[in-house]
Amino acid sequence: MLGKLPNEGALFANLDLAGGVGARRDAAGAAGEHSLAPEFNRFLLLPERSLGSRTVPRTLSASQIENYLACPYRWLVSNRAATRRLDVGFGPIEMGNFVHDVMQRFHERLIDEGLMRVRSETVDACLVQMDQAFIEIRADHLRGKYTHGKYAREERPRAIRGPLVPLDELERNRLDAMLSKLHEVVRYEADMLSIFTPSQFEYSFDKEGVTYAGRALGGRIDRIDTAEDAGFGERFVVIDYKNRASVRELGCPDPTMMLDEGEELPQGWLPGRNADRAPKVQTLIYAQALEHLGAGSAQGAVYFATRGPEVAGAVADSLTASEPPAFPHDAVSGYPGVKPPRSRTAKHDGFLKFKTLLDAVGLTVNKNSIPGETRSPFVTSGIRVGSAAATTRGFTAEEFHEIGGLIARVVFAPQDARERMCVRKRVETLLEAHPLYPGMA
Repeated sequence: MLGKLPNEGALFANLDLAGGVGARRDAAGAAGEHSLAPEFNRFLLLPERSLGSRTVPRTLSASQIENYLACPYRWLVSNRAATRRLDVGFGPIEMGNFVHDVMQRFHERLIDEGLMRVRSETVDACLVQMDQAFIEIRADHLRGKYTHGKYAREERPRAIRGPLVPLDELERNRLDAMLSKLHEVVRYEADMLSIFTPSQFEYSFDKEGVTYAGRALGGRIDRIDTAEDAGFGERFVVIDYKNRASVRELGCPDPTMMLDEGEELPQGWLPGRNADRAPKVQTLIYAQALEHLGAGSAQGAVYFATRGPEVAGAVADSLTASEPPAFPHDAVSGYPGVKPPRSRTAKHDGFLKFKTLLDAVGLTVNKNSIPGETRSPFVTSGIRVGSAAATTRGFTAEEFHEIGGLIARVVFAPQDARERMCVRKRVETLLEAHPLYPGMA
């Protein structure tokens, strides 16, 4: 005869000295798998976070937005339920951190030495700078803090998150082998974006006061290359490093090349999104955010595979048609697109401009449910106005009321040119009273 198996009642009796006498048991329902009850939505992304002894608004980086659009559940697990490693590692994340740091330090050294960027006639000198950058960053990762480059100039040495630390001979050999790949990157850059110069590295949005998809935008851009004014402001290209051999799957040709006559892009279209691929919007978000900050005219938003090397992404047609070619070794996606000679999918040349692409991504991302939103993304209940940029500039509560009134004046009289002109003049007056950089004339 089988003995009586322990059950929930037995467990209850073991935990309760009274043996459950007088206790009441209630049955509670549970939400389905990968779902969250509406009353808990506000906890998905808390509006503030602690920074020392004060609280600051919580920001979303472009990569976090991209991950959320791909899979909200994965975003929750990786960003809200993330665990911390107890020991140093030697995996893909640590390798990616190391390569990012080396590339940043390499370009810092080029500027310090007056080389500015890699050119065909300076490749040998630039390889020497890469060797030095590799040595410096390797030593910093072993220490666990930055002692070279811009971070070393801070009052306190900044700790390195996820340092790459080899613990045996095999890992040390793998680390040494990374240098040869970085030498290939140096040679590759000699004729890439030849009229552009790398000028910003690890550019942070955390304190810029920019909003995107209704949230304060944070995060960092790996690299920004700039070119002189060509009649419409300084031009720039956003570059995101990927420690991988290929980034071909991150490219997205102009989708209008595949449309029939009279056909439009489907509602909610995002670059790279289809049945089995997540949208690729990280660099596009940062490119548009930089334009909003007055950085100039975005000419491209690309991904750079440092183990290829290889580049993929979206760029303005001025770069794909330039002489010499801006990306002579790669077929980046130009906007508007030009039908390839033997394409089986493109039906004609495209008509989606790069600027329109940036705006389309911004509009679609804002229509998607972002953490904390309780209503369907298809319910149009009004417009969402980002207030962080205005509060950063010092706008008062009374002026916010006036801003709301200015918006209403245009909304209720969209065809009244005189009204729009009056509103525009008042907006300019408000902006002059609250300059973005008060200390600059």
